[in-house]
Amino acid sequence: MFCNLSGFALFRALARPSGIAVVALLLGSGCSSEPGRAEAETTAVTKSALTLPTGSAPQFSCGPNSTGATNTDNDDTSAPCVITRTQVDANTIKIRIDRPVVHLPSYEYPIVFGPGDRVTISAAGGCAQTGGVGKTWKRYVNPEGDESDVIYFGGISIPGAPDPLLGGVILDDKRLLSVLGHTVVVPDIAGLPCKGKGVEPPTHLTLTYKDENGEFYNNGYYSKDSGNGCDSLPDAYVELTIVPGVGALSTDPTPLAAAEFDIITADVQSGGLDCNLFPNDPRWGWQEPSAYICPNEPLPWLTHPGCVGAALDPPQTYQPTTWDPAPFRDPITHPDVLFTLGLLCSHAPFELDLAGHRNWTEVTYKGTVRWGSWDSPLTGDDDYNIYLDSSPAAQIDGHNLGSTAYNGSVKGEFDSDETIDRFSTDQYPNAQSPWWGEFHTAVDPGSNTYYLTPNDMIDGHDAVMIGVMGIDTTHNPSSE
Repeated sequence: MFCNLSGFALFRALARPSGIAVVALLLGSGCSSEPGRAEAETTAVTKSALTLPTGSAPQFSCGPNSTGATNTDNDDTSAPCVITRTQVDANTIKIRIDRPVVHLPSYEYPIVFGPGDRVTISAAGGCAQTGGVGKTWKRYVNPEGDESDVIYFGGISIPGAPDPLLGGVILDDKRLLSVLGHTVVVPDIAGLPCKGKGVEPPTHLTLTYKDENGEFYNNGYYSKDSGNGCDSLPDAYVELTIVPGVGALSTDPTPLAAAEFDIITADVQSGGLDCNLFPNDPRWGWQEPSAYICPNEPLPWLTHPGCVGAALDPPQTYQPTTWDPAPFRDPITHPDVLFTLGLLCSHAPFELDLAGHRNWTEVTYKGTVRWGSWDSPLTGDDDYNIYLDSSPAAQIDGHNLGSTAYNGSVKGEFDSDETIDRFSTDQYPNAQSPWWGEFHTAVDPGSNTYYLTPNDMIDGHDAVMIGVMGIDTTHNPSSE
């Protein structure tokens, strides 16, 4: 039983506006498309596949629905999102995005990368309107104020590009503050197994924005105030410097040696990325040759070098992570969870400051699955828990990829309210699935006499699990 939904999840459908399908369970292929994506008509700008809209002038629109909200009190409208292209020299292009989209959690811009494009995140700054009451403008890169460590900032995704200064992590929705000044090289994805088979991986620049769920609607660039000192700062902007098609250079920074809890991804040619450009069967840094596994100790993991508790702070990981603390589960505000008194997500008072999840990035694992448990909504969080084991050939020294000492498998958990109930109940008639309906009944038969158990239905089957890789520090620290 776990207390938030951002650990490694078997299902993340509908989590991204782009519509990436994120799971193939039971003999699934692992490749998925992005239905509904509108591709811009493009033409080459220079010698590589880097493309911009056909006939684009030095300045052009960011695309449909890229302009933020309007102040309904005084009809003050947001200024539009625009892209400015500057040819620095024969080989170098500068792209500046003014007023990047903040009224949506992510937005694909009409900038398409090609193999070997060297992209430097050269600058970002300014402010955006976050809506609400009071002084609501906040800095786009390094906001101040309540919850500014987890929301109100911009991020970036460059398809399949590993950042050598961040332990090789793929730049997929990484906070701009952590990558300013970094240079990445877009890989050649022609060898992906789904390429050319009607399933195309993403190739566009995507910028993201963090806000409270459902609170994006009033974000934009209107009615500027002095919050975060924004009255003296420009509207938000992002600048990229691109050298198309040149590839890696001998002068590139030497990648940092992997820390114990860096996610290590093989290169594209070795199958290191799936067709969503997520790391494919990644391993922890400690799973590199001659590394070690953490001892199974009840408490010293909090400080033991190289063990999971140490992943909370550098240098045990060089990669950017996010932290989801376990919430206080008040039975008045959370009537679906009883007997909590705020300690449901914590074993003892000394763990209160560590209880929660440390999250890395989206990953894909393949292997065989087995049923774990269903956390009752009366005493838990209504999650389904399923474990995945790597194939023997993929294991390292007998250990599953991505595992920790406390949990030899990778655990997938998903909230039944967000998934299984929508797949198999009358409440969502257009999402009916006979298989999921049968699985739902096997897990929770109620008064029905049912001949199958969850173990009967999935144990030993091949599966693909896709979700945010993290470590649960609420209980014995383990990979999820």
